[in-house]
Amino acid sequence: MKNSSSVKLNFKSLSEYLIKYQFYIITHLTVLVAQRRDYNIMVKKDGKFYVGYCIEIPQARGQGNTKSDAISDTKQAIKLCLSYLADKKRKSSSKLVTVSV
Repeated sequence: MKNSSSVKLNFKSLSEYLIKYQFYIITHLTVLVAQRRDYNIMVKKDGKFYVGYCIEIPQARGQGNTKSDAISDTKQAIKLCLSYLADKKRKSSSKLVTVSV
């Protein structure tokens, strides 16, 4: 069994490592948090089913046997639309013009 005095930790290297990657971690966590936002879903009864429509992303629609199912399905549609739009933006970045309204 090793004596605790024989174990040497290089705290300088550890602190340098933590400082070096702290910015990277904070930056990526900020991006993840910034991507999360609220979306409004309108749920309507259509015959036997419930249909969900995302107000902010008209292409994101879902359906289900219950309101809860319709909301869950619409949330998946929102995620799919956001993924598609992010991929399209990444592929077309040189042709895009950003505007503020």
